[in-house]
Amino acid sequence: MKNKEKKILITGSHGYIGSVVCQELSKLGHTVQGMDNCYFLDCLLNGNVKKHPYIKKHLSGVNEADLDGVDAVIHLAGLQNDPLK
Repeated sequence: MKNKEKKILITGSHGYIGSVVCQELSKLGHTVQGMDNCYFLDCLLNGNVKKHPYIKKHLSGVNEADLDGVDAVIHLAGLQNDPLK
């Protein structure tokens, strides 16, 4: 039995893991909506990361409209070696 297509929000969609997860979920037929603050946009490892729609936003600014129509959220956002810690 084939899974029903879902709209999935991926936080950290431009990160090391998030970029790959977005690509793989798209291959499975899901609609991917990314969310990333794009701090490291110049350091992308996966050139396909921009092929899905995304919201350029910090997680602290998420609102109800950002989740409209979303069936699932996969939270992968985080700052590696954040000097503010």
